[in-house]
Amino acid sequence: MPREDAQDVSEPKPGRPVSRAVKLFVFLHLLAITSWAMPQPSSRLLSGEEKLEVDKSSVLAAARSIGRNLSDGTLLYNENYVKPSPLKFYLLFTGFWQYWDMFSPNPASIDFYGTATITYKDGTRKLYQYPRMYTMGTTEKYVSERYRKFYERAHLEDFKWIWPTFAQRVALLTYKDPANPPVKIVLTRHWLPIAPPGKPQQPEYSTYDYYTYTVDLESLKRERAGR
Repeated sequence: MPREDAQDVSEPKPGRPVSRAVKLFVFLHLLAITSWAMPQPSSRLLSGEEKLEVDKSSVLAAARSIGRNLSDGTLLYNENYVKPSPLKFYLLFTGFWQYWDMFSPNPASIDFYGTATITYKDGTRKLYQYPRMYTMGTTEKYVSERYRKFYERAHLEDFKWIWPTFAQRVALLTYKDPANPPVKIVLTRHWLPIAPPGKPQQPEYSTYDYYTYTVDLESLKRERAGR
């Protein structure tokens, strides 16, 4: 009779159970990112100009209005009470916040980029081009997207607290000659609204110098020495 090879069949080791604390954290985390990713209610509803009301003209109309109210009411409650809660600080601190404005309801329709004019001690000036996706190849774009994402926020008035640090960093990047350091940085934004399909496209970018910074030379020397 043919001999059957013996097989080593071992009992599987019992898995380590996941603690309830971990399960609770994952559940709450999923709720948090779901809440943050939910769209805003309409501006009229958010401002109070429009109220949630039931259309009583017919049974079908009432059913439809109730459905809309449930949807709009959920978005309104989420926007007014859930997002401003400690949930906001958790998501911002950990970096798990996200927005879907790239897709809807109003996709970004402005092309913008940043430059800086550097004035050196001897009076000469040079233009610094902040990394721009438009000028990069595919591979470079993939690893440099973080620069675009940073500037998307950093040039806005709401984030003006970061402008001095941003300008000081530009000074450090353009500091080549210890005898001729940069002394002034002017940050400039450039933007071009993208016209809707079928509409004429504005050909030129608008430009605005949004911040002028006097370089902290002592800090600049310390930073350069530590590089």
